[in-house]
Amino acid sequence: MINAAECPICYEIPSPKNNPEIELCNNQHTACTNCARKLANQAIAQGMDPRCMMCRAPITASNILVNPIDAALHRLREEPSNPNYWAQLGLTLGTDEHVIFQGKAYSKQRCFNKAAKLSA
Repeated sequence: MINAAECPICYEIPSPKNNPEIELCNNQHTACTNCARKLANQAIAQGMDPRCMMCRAPITASNILVNPIDAALHRLREEPSNPNYWAQLGLTLGTDEHVIFQGKAYSKQRCFNKAAKLSA
């Protein structure tokens, strides 16, 4: 039987300093931060919405810290050619070969490739 203090994914006891427990969903299921990030990032990389491994409820950016640019590109698949939607996601097309997101420049080609992969 799994101890209630253990992460249900890796069975490690979360460390409040280095790897704290995080709530995954509205049903209060938890995992350690490292496993929660891996779970969410794997789903996003496969073009799927991240879901709790216990109840399949959605995991949102508000209850887990995922790479913000990946989360924005994942949502971009809903309306990839709508510039207004890009702005709603906080993405700006730079004048050169970059996409601006949260004050940082990212390779335009890398972003387009990743958005296309997530749309497939």
